[in-house]
Amino acid sequence: MVNTFTVTTPSNSLNIPITAFTATDAGGVTGYLITESATAPAPGAAGWTGTAPTIYTVASDGSYTLYPWAKDAVGNVSAVFASPRAVVVDTTAPDTQIDPQPANPSNSADASFTFSSADGTATFECSLEGGAYAGCTSPKNYTGLAAGSHTFAVRAKDPAGNVDAAPGSYTWVIDLTAPTVVSCVRTDPNPTSVASVDFTVTFSEAVTGVAAGDFSLTTTGVSGATVSEVSGSGSIYNVTVDTGIGNGDLRLDIIGTPSIQDLAGNALSGPYTSGQTYTIDKTAPMVISSLRVNPNPTNLSSVQFTVTFSESVTGVDVSDFALTKTGAISGESVTGVSGGPTMYTVSVNTGTGSGDLRLDVPFSATISDLAGNLLTGLPYTGGESYTVDKTAPTVVSNVRAGPNLTSAASVDFTVTFSESVMGVDVSDFSLTTTGVSGAAVSGVSGSGTTYTVTVNTGTGNGTIRLDVPVSASVTDLAGNPLAGLPYTGGESYTVDKT
Repeated sequence: MVNTFTVTTPSNSLNIPITAFTATDAGGVTGYLITESATAPAPGAAGWTGTAPTIYTVASDGSYTLYPWAKDAVGNVSAVFASPRAVVVDTTAPDTQIDPQPANPSNSADASFTFSSADGTATFECSLEGGAYAGCTSPKNYTGLAAGSHTFAVRAKDPAGNVDAAPGSYTWVIDLTAPTVVSCVRTDPNPTSVASVDFTVTFSEAVTGVAAGDFSLTTTGVSGATVSEVSGSGSIYNVTVDTGIGNGDLRLDIIGTPSIQDLAGNALSGPYTSGQTYTIDKTAPMVISSLRVNPNPTNLSSVQFTVTFSESVTGVDVSDFALTKTGAISGESVTGVSGGPTMYTVSVNTGTGSGDLRLDVPFSATISDLAGNLLTGLPYTGGESYTVDKTAPTVVSNVRAGPNLTSAASVDFTVTFSESVMGVDVSDFSLTTTGVSGAAVSGVSGSGTTYTVTVNTGTGNGTIRLDVPVSASVTDLAGNPLAGLPYTGGESYTVDKT
């Protein structure tokens, strides 16, 4: 007879574990068999084993009733066992779903997970940060978590011991740090005269909710400036500002409103007032003066003008100037520009011939200030002129200023030059005499084109003529030396002291 028979139920294997199977017989038990029928098997049926089986194999999941049988050596089969075993075979693991779950990223140090399984008989095991699974119930709550990345996993387990091989898993980031403004820099050249400028605003991390209302402007000297547009995403945004009217400084500030948040919902830490500033300059530059550098008049082949502007300017070159001339000058040209930023030296080749030469700034000049405003007040024709004189002066006449014949101790000559001259003194004259000794040039007076030369007549009787020798250092006002020397065509005095 069968004494004991127990099995594992439910079973998560098609091979159902037999935990106990014992039988006794006076002549000894020679066979053991398990069937799914209450009808006793024939002693010669297939499947009898000499020892009690430890497993019973079924073909598929389901509910089964197992009957144990024993037989003796002469073929007697035991009566039906009074307590056959009902077994549920379940080899299908339950699934696991997580819903809801914390936001990712999250600005909370606490987290709560709700989870479930389609298998209503399932229980659950939870794990945090890859740790060992432990029994848990939904919802599972965690508090005081540190900032950073976290991973929660949960798996369902049915009564048969089947465990979800693909546990529900969720990774999220806890971000407890408020975003900040890293920089606010100019995008366009500075200074500027344009109607609108751009700033590039960089945050410490990706943010959302950035709009025109999150910015303000700090200005000096500028009115009517407004934030007109905001574009961008992530951590970098472009802010367009209308520059209004007037000249001055313009800075974009970030108010620090709670509308700007990082992806975890932390509000911006602010305000931020340390950004770069635009210098707004909408006033066009102009020429203040164009003055001679060299003495005037001049006979130089090259002269310079100092051109002064109302503010710093750029793009100044020879093409920005023109020459206005009078007289017989030809071949003149602007040859070079140096200096800056408000004062430039312009070199001019005076060409050939004599006349007046003035440096102008024409309409075509492309000079601008540092903000890009083009030069105004053109053409500029109010500069100083050079009188270019490349014609050497000459002696026009040398005539007696007193009567002839004379017995006077001194006489005067009137010397007339072709133009105003300078540097005229006694060393610029010599005397040609006959019969007279000790005569000497004793003084010179006058200016411009006419000079009086006084001569001591010495002793004796004869003639005295005043000459201008080759060694004379007389020049005109432009520095041209006297030409036509020696000059010996002047009148003579007849000296009679007897």
